[in-house]
Amino acid sequence: MPVALFGVLAAAGCGGNSAASQIRIPPAKGRPTLPPRDAVVMAQEDGTLAVALAARPAASGIELIATIVGPDNQGKDGLQVEFGKRNVTKTGKPCGSGCYSAQLPASGPGEVSVRVSGRTLEFKLPARWPPDATALVRRATAVFNRLDSVRYREALASSPQTGISTLWTQVAPNRLEYSIRGGADGIVIGGTRWDRATPSARWVKSAIQPITAPAPLWGSRNTNARLLSRTKDSYVVSLLNRSIPAWFTISLDRKLLPRSLDMTAAAHFMHHDYLSFNRPLQIEPPR
Repeated sequence: MPVALFGVLAAAGCGGNSAASQIRIPPAKGRPTLPPRDAVVMAQEDGTLAVALAARPAASGIELIATIVGPDNQGKDGLQVEFGKRNVTKTGKPCGSGCYSAQLPASGPGEVSVRVSGRTLEFKLPARWPPDATALVRRATAVFNRLDSVRYREALASSPQTGISTLWTQVAPNRLEYSIRGGADGIVIGGTRWDRATPSARWVKSAIQPITAPAPLWGSRNTNARLLSRTKDSYVVSLLNRSIPAWFTISLDRKLLPRSLDMTAAAHFMHHDYLSFNRPLQIEPPR
């Protein structure tokens, strides 16, 4: 099974029979130290590193915490990390495994730079501290779980030099199909799956733990859910799945269906564009 196959949530504890229980991220040995649960979180790819920023108000301005995770899912220690905001720069102090923190005197959200060993990433915090979005994400999860079908395009990379594009289809109650552009295909129905390495190869049948579909990639056990922005027809939320760990930013429509999704985790830099919901799609065993 390719690493893209719903990979993230096996370690997330969202249920072994979930369609989202297939992501294959290595277990963390030097487990990264994760930010407080009341912080706003967001993350980006930095080469082969996952760089996450957490922010929360502090007595002297703003507390910033960077969590830096290597491709082996371990916190990366011994790095030179600097935070910048409004012409003020501070060097991050170690705060745990792969964790660096600093307090900047500038108050309120805004543009924040995180410089890691000479490379700079820019993060844009909302104009005002974003409200809690736990209930909103919970409702969006319930909406997704009730879908009859969903189809989306996934871009997945482990570094700037590697990446695949996959078309995913999920059909209730227990079927999914994936097709990697120029590569492998797979079908899962309940507890049976079929795989082939290329479009011209023979299908190989195997048994797996039964799945439930559709199921959202972000799972049901997450923290730090915040509403980053809101318009008359959309919401943008960020959250952290601590079990993996993986950082998500999700754009939802007013029906709480996802339009797009970005996930940052160890060697998993993923983007989803959602194409359809509740279409009369069929997934059958290969002939």
